[in-house]
Amino acid sequence: MFELRDDWGGPRVLERSLALAAGLGLRTELLDERRDLDDPGDARALLARPDLPARVAALLRPGDPA
Repeated sequence: MFELRDDWGGPRVLERSLALAAGLGLRTELLDERRDLDDPGDARALLARPDLPARVAALLRPGDPA
């Protein structure tokens, strides 16, 4: 299943992963789409969510103890 020979990122990785799973006879299901957490802007956007658990928020705020 994990034999995508090149980069795991990019616009086609989901499509390729699903095709590979289907080719192996695996059943797949998709979860709701979520935003990536790759950089400080992503962290700020996540911190703005009212449903963010306090423990996760504490980990994302600079200077807060984990």
